Amino acid sequence: MADLRVGHEEQLEYWSCLLRLWRVSEQGESIWRASLQNARTGERMGFASLEALYDYLRAETGLEETGQGIKEEERQRREDLPTDERRTR
Repeated sequence: MADLRVGHEEQLEYWSCLLRLWRVSEQGESIWRASLQNARTGERMGFASLEALYDYLRAETGLEETGQGIKEEERQRREDLPTDERRTR
């Protein structure tokens, strides 16, 4: 997955990006899509769901490793998933 942070710093201190959200209809269900665009470089990255966006942001900010910012019920739901499905949801 692309890294939209300028300079790919080891420790993220500041990151400016444009977030775009829109809804699409798939099989009668309304689904949110998202994209992030680096404000400095213009590089853009798309996400098929809000959960995919959240997973990316958690990983990029280091919150995924610490569990910080993840609600307890979300953490429990992830622990119940097989390991290979945890990053895709």
